[in-house]
Order: sequence, then C-alpha cells, then structure tokens
Amino acid sequence: MEIGHGAHQASILIEAEDFDDFGGWVLDSQFEAVMASPYLMAHGLGRPVADAKTVVRIPETGQYHVLVRAKDWVPDHHPGRFKLAINGIALAEDFGASGRDWSWEYGGVVEIAEGDAQLVLIDQTGFNGRCDAIYLSKGATWPAAGLADTEIGCFHLSEVHNAKKEVQPRVQA
Repeated sequence: MEIGHGAHQASILIEAEDFDDFGGWVLDSQFEAVMASPYLMAHGLGRPVADAKTVVRIPETGQYHVLVRAKDWVPDHHPGRFKLAINGIALAEDFGASGRDWSWEYGGVVEIAEGDAQLVLIDQTGFNGRCDAIYLSKGATWPAAGLADTEIGCFHLSEVHNAKKEVQPRVQA
C-alpha cells in the first residue's frame, strides 16, 4: 500500500477493496469498467452499516494530507455521506457530499505517527456511501482522477484554490 518515501515525500494509497474488515460495507464492482477497480458501498437501506476497518503501515511520522475518492450519487441531497477516522479520531469532512461524481475529496491535514495506523470508514446514512480509495501524503500532491493505472498523475495543492473545485490533472514523469 505504500507508494513511496525517503527522498520523496511519503505517500500511501489505500484501495478500499483492500480493507481488512468490510464491516457492513459491501464490495461493489458496478463502476469497475470506468474506474479499473471495485469500491466499498454502505448499502444499509436507510440504516448506517457497521464500520469498515483496516490497518496501514505509516513509513514516517508527520503531517499527512488526507484525500478520499468518493462518489456523491445524488448531488442535490447527498444521501451517501460517510466519515473517515484515523487512529480513533474522525475527520470533520463528510465524504460523498461534494456534489460531484467520483472525485478526490480533501479531508484536511492529520498528524500520524510512524507505525501501524487504523483507518475506519463510518457510514452516516445507510444510503449507499461509496469509497474507492484513501490517499495520505506528506507532500502537497494528490492523485488525479481519470488516469490509467500505469500513469502517475497528481494535483499539486498550490494549483487548487478550492479543494472542492475541479482542476485539470498534471502528469508527473
């Protein structure tokens, strides 16, 4: 799950389908042809489902930008909202409420210690919250949507005036 560290800024991509415990979330492949991967969905028929949990290895202590790839499937109502908790602390951001289709949603900056860290997806509504991936980065970049798995695409945070605003990806060599 670790993308890189050392001379580069530490960054980690966690695919939701790789979570250790799906809880009440289900693995859905409906958009696999579009996204090249399945995702976790909280399908609780209006009742929040049990949390999905995993543990990831953090290569070095520091401040990490947190991004979550989520889908707001009814942008006018945001029925699929969920939270992300890191080591027992839930981020303030409601993911799946961006008003956009599949997109990277910025969750802020969190101090994370080197070693094992627990990530928990917390369903807020029971109405099909969708999480594809979580990206943690000590640098000011994040992956771009819509690039093939073989491409390395990033946004630089200085290119984003509003983390909720769409920007064009920049491919890094």
